[in-house]
Amino acid sequence: MDREEHLSESPGVRSSEPADQLTRTTAPLGLAVLARIDEVSHKVVERWELARRSTSPDDEAIRADVEEFTHEGSERICQFLISGEIAAEADRSGATAGWHVANRSSSLADMMKVFLFWRDDLTRVIRKEAGRLGTDPDTLSLAELAVRGGTDAALVQVTRRCDEYRGLLQGQLEEEQTRLTHQALH
Repeated sequence: MDREEHLSESPGVRSSEPADQLTRTTAPLGLAVLARIDEVSHKVVERWELARRSTSPDDEAIRADVEEFTHEGSERICQFLISGEIAAEADRSGATAGWHVANRSSSLADMMKVFLFWRDDLTRVIRKEAGRLGTDPDTLSLAELAVRGGTDAALVQVTRRCDEYRGLLQGQLEEEQTRLTHQALH
């Protein structure tokens, strides 16, 4: 989907500008935010460490995945603002977070907080850079909409992974119940 189609479907973003003109207005914002994505990642990891309810032997792996998710997600938003193209590849980091929840190395609440921290921290940086650059309200609205859409997509990935893992566990439980029933009757 190109940016013009996306805009026509996006509430709160009104623009009849051609996509190339929009890119001229959004690209400086995307480049400014891109220069600060390490700051966003650092802030999200810091907030995750303070807010998590439990620790796990997998904390280092989870921390690395949180950094990867925030960095990749922020980069995708910036690339959208710079080029007007929406990345087609699936979000691996959202799926990875789903596995952390599913295999109980992290709680669902802790992972959801990560996504919300990322949304809030990236939006904060976008607003600061938009103010510094004197970005027009439609461009800022588009950037914020992209962040919300990215957060929603990542949360859906987490949910899918949790459902997949639950299905695997349910299948294993049914097999074990069948095996135990067979043993009990013979």
